[in-house]
Amino acid sequence: MSERITALWVYWKHGAEGDELEWSVRSVLKNLHGVRNLVVVGDDPGPWFRELGGTVVRCPRVTVHIMRQRYGIAARVRWIKWCDSVHKMLVAATQPESVVSSRFLWLYDDTFFMRATDVSEIGPYYTTVIDAAEDPEPRSWREVRRRTFAQLAARGFPTYDFSTHFPAIFEKTKLLAMIATLDALRCPTVIESAYLNMWHGSKAKKFPPGLFRYTKSGAVTNWRSAKVLNLGNGAWKKSREAVVAELTRTT
Repeated sequence: MSERITALWVYWKHGAEGDELEWSVRSVLKNLHGVRNLVVVGDDPGPWFRELGGTVVRCPRVTVHIMRQRYGIAARVRWIKWCDSVHKMLVAATQPESVVSSRFLWLYDDTFFMRATDVSEIGPYYTTVIDAAEDPEPRSWREVRRRTFAQLAARGFPTYDFSTHFPAIFEKTKLLAMIATLDALRCPTVIESAYLNMWHGSKAKKFPPGLFRYTKSGAVTNWRSAKVLNLGNGAWKKSREAVVAELTRTT
């Protein structure tokens, strides 16, 4: 029998769009094979999640005060979003095996499995190789990405851009080692690119046809044939009806 692992979402309700998390979870239950249990680390999404068999590990969003009090880190407000992501993954990695498996699948709350998919199909897929010295946009996602790849390059790791919004499999012990090595709680870090380059850079590959589609437009023609779909910011409202119809279709 193949390995069965935890499907895990980190969740901040004020950053979510509508009921996208619920339909992400339902898509996993319907179409993803190899999942043992469901876990949310973060805010409680509501009774519906427990009714579907999920476990909530409550983990409020960190603040500058919490970072200083818990970790002794003087975090800047502009980096709190990334500090919070690392903090929640640290909480996930320190859960007992009965709650979070030693290898677990991490998903965005706007990721949907639209066709039958096996956990074994989740690999280290990348879009491009990043120049660690590229000119950043101050106070932006690109600046966090630049810092991440600069750290990786300085330590001799590859610099593939794994920040594709595709799900990723993390191993808890390796995740903890990555957080410690890159001082990821103190330094804003793109966690999936940091982890996959450190531990799986030699296995990096391009997406196979038909596996994944990322779209912001929400147009059905952009994702109809994809197994896995991620909807960029704002696309859920435009795509909800079509996604729900597809996931509730019985024939």
